[in-house]
Amino acid sequence: MTENKGTIVIVCSGSRGDVQPFIPIAMRLKRYGYGVNFIAYESFRTFLKSYGFTDEEFTPFVGSMVEALQSKEGQEALARGDMMGIMKIVQKLLPFQPRNDDIMIEACSKSDVKALLCSTVVLNQVGSSIVII
Repeated sequence: MTENKGTIVIVCSGSRGDVQPFIPIAMRLKRYGYGVNFIAYESFRTFLKSYGFTDEEFTPFVGSMVEALQSKEGQEALARGDMMGIMKIVQKLLPFQPRNDDIMIEACSKSDVKALLCSTVVLNQVGSSIVII
């Protein structure tokens, strides 16, 4: 077993399209001796486990983008291609944001974090960022 060089926290606050691209990156980081911690909605725990990530490598957000988009209102907006309707659904998750901010801060403070990788959807903007700590 290689020495842990520190932890990379991977924050994915959107849909599967925000989580899946980080899986091969996380797998390679682990091979190079880094720890990883995915922060994502609970609905992705099983998905990440199917790639060999453990419960210790997963921290759940409060709320669920997937559940919001799978609701009747979400499905109707998606079927219509109604971006304003989709944004209204996403905005329903905003009350969870202060708690989710605390979850991210707590996850980062628990380990020797070397970098923070983020993928998120905010309103109509898709953003990814890497923060080296």
